[in-house]
This record gives sequence, structure tokens and C-alpha cells, in this order.
Amino acid sequence: MVRTLLTAGIVVSAAAFLAATVTADDISARAKKLHFSSIVVDTHDDTTQRFLDGKFDLGPRSATGSIDIPRMKEGGLGAIFSRSGFRAR
Repeated sequence: MVRTLLTAGIVVSAAAFLAATVTADDISARAKKLHFSSIVVDTHDDTTQRFLDGKFDLGPRSATGSIDIPRMKEGGLGAIFSRSGFRAR
């Protein structure tokens, strides 16, 4: 019983030590590195409906919405996939 408690104490202490040494900045930097080294695909984007307007241009930064080519490049987005709300019958 004492051995079990001692082992548990050591494990908890080691976990607390490791948690204290890993900062939010370390995690954020690792996450950013992973994100920008990956192929990122947005699989739920409603941009295609905006093309029906006739005035929407995906090229320049847009004052409305959240998807345009400058934002996609800055955010490391490799591709978008949009399923239209219209269904063929």
C-alpha cells in the first residue's frame, strides 16, 4: 500500500513538473508549425453561394465574409470545399 502511494506521488509530481515546463507559448508554436507544414482543407465553406451575387471576387481582401485569397494565404489554407445547399432532383 505504501509502495503504491509512493509511486502515485512520484507520478503526480513528475506530471506536475512536466506541465510546468511546457508553456502555452511552446504549445502555440508547435501547433503553428504543424498547421503551416500541413495541407489544410476547409471542408465546410459557404463561399460558392456568394458567387451568385455576381459582384463577389475571391481575389482581393473582402470587407464582408471571412474567405478570400489573401486570408487563405495568411492562414495557411490550402483548399476549400463547399457543398451547395441546392440539391439535384
